[in-house]
Amino acid sequence: MNAHSDWETVTVTRDGQVTIPNEIRDELGIDTPGQIRFVQNKEGEVMIRPVKRPSELQGELASEANDEQQSATELLREERKRDKRKSDKK
Repeated sequence: MNAHSDWETVTVTRDGQVTIPNEIRDELGIDTPGQIRFVQNKEGEVMIRPVKRPSELQGELASEANDEQQSATELLREERKRDKRKSDKK
C-alpha cells in the first residue's frame, strides 16, 4: 500500500457517513458492499482496514493457530478481550 498525502478530503454527513473514493477503495481492497474497521495505532493515527468476508477467511485461523501454538478459539477469545478493553476505555 502506498502512502498517499494527496488523498482527497471527504465530507462526513450529519448521520456520520462518508463516501470512500473509488481510488482508495481499490488500493485498500475494500469491496462494495463490504465492511471496514477503523484501527488506531500507538501514535493516535486512525487507519482503515477492510474486513474480510467469511469465505475469504477459510483456513486463515488454522494457520495462525499453528504458527502461535494456539487454537482458533483461544485467538478469538484474546481478540474479544482486546476489543472489550478498548470499549471499556471509552
